[in-house]
Amino acid sequence: MGRRWDGDVMWVIPRGRASWYENLSQEQRVCILCADDVNPEHTSVTVEGIAEVVEGPVRLIGRTKEIADEMAVRYMGPDGPSYAAKTADRLRFLVKVAPTRITSWRGEWHPRYIITEADK
Repeated sequence: MGRRWDGDVMWVIPRGRASWYENLSQEQRVCILCADDVNPEHTSVTVEGIAEVVEGPVRLIGRTKEIADEMAVRYMGPDGPSYAAKTADRLRFLVKVAPTRITSWRGEWHPRYIITEADK
């Protein structure tokens, strides 16, 4: 599932049969975590918000294709859209997440989240 922040909303493109989308049909409140546990120098962020299906299920066309191509370039470089084109006939949804709360941080886990032997 790709995701893209446009400055106002986060765009997400789940696969047509993704359980994430199935859950969304029951509850529109979502939380998306973007974190890198390998390199704590990277900024992590959580986006809590309300999700809305904008398109779908559709093949990789229209606005869904436009956003998917932007994601592919960001994560895979200039040839990224050719990767996405390989599955262009598979159904997807275009979901817009309007944030209600955004939290970001940088660094290792906060000590309150770490369970030690003494805690057991």
